[in-house]
Formats: sequence, structure tokens, C-alpha cells
Amino acid sequence: MRTRSSRQTQRNQSLLSLLITYGKLLRSVLSVVKCIQERVVLAVRSEDEIEKILKDREKKKFWKDQCSDLRHDRRTKGVKFYDAKGTGRIVKGKKIYRDS
Repeated sequence: MRTRSSRQTQRNQSLLSLLITYGKLLRSVLSVVKCIQERVVLAVRSEDEIEKILKDREKKKFWKDQCSDLRHDRRTKGVKFYDAKGTGRIVKGKKIYRDS
């Protein structure tokens, strides 16, 4: 039979291994939490960055509106052209010269 001291030693060793395992687990959890905190900090943007993004969106919207107007003009009035005779538009494959 085992003596009390050997049981106590075995119990202490098992507790020690359990503490080591929990320590490793705690370190890994803390590293994950730190990573998440860094990502949250990166996700938070300053006011200047937000204003820049909004200005870029407005510029893109203005550009898209201009392009849309030009496409509509080209479809309804034809494509502009310039040649030796003068300027005009091509509508349905025929050159129509502008009266000027």
C-alpha cells in the first residue's frame, strides 16, 4: 500500500500538471483577446478618414451621373464626329451634319 506522503505527492503532481495546462490555455485565450483588440482598434476610424471616404463617395456619384448623362445623350442624339466637311452626329449609321 501507498503511504500518505506518496498519495500527497501524486495529488500535488496532478494539481501541478492541471495548473500548467490551465496556464497554457489562459495564455492562448489572452493572445486571442489581444488580437481581437488590435483588430477593433484598426476598425475604428478617425473623423478625417471618414470625411475622406464620404468625399470620395460624392466624387464617384458625381462622375457616375456625368457618365450617365453622356450615355443618354449619345443614345438619343447619336455619336459626335468631326471630319473635313464639318461636325455632326451619327444617327442610325448615317452622318447628320450640324447646321452652322
